Amino acid sequence: MLHIWKSEVTAKPSLSSLKMVQMASIQERIIKDIAIFDANISNIARENLDPVQQEIIDLAAMYAKDSKSFLDKGDFYTSFSAIAYAHGLLDSIIKINAKK
Repeated sequence: MLHIWKSEVTAKPSLSSLKMVQMASIQERIIKDIAIFDANISNIARENLDPVQQEIIDLAAMYAKDSKSFLDKGDFYTSFSAIAYAHGLLDSIIKINAKK
């Protein structure tokens, strides 16, 4: 007598559900990066900045605002790029002032 055992079938996640999980993870990362940026920019002593440094801080704040706008629209890639750029601008001012 021949017995054929069917292997247990497990449902594989669909490609669309995997993309949804990835996008949720990206969205969480952006939200975290925006919160870190907001905390960092609030810790900068603006009275110690020269006019060019103040302009760079203002630019960083504008990029962070743009990041939030893109996030609200669901454009995660542009949002992540904008907040990453904002962090870079802010970090440059922090590094310059740390050396003074």
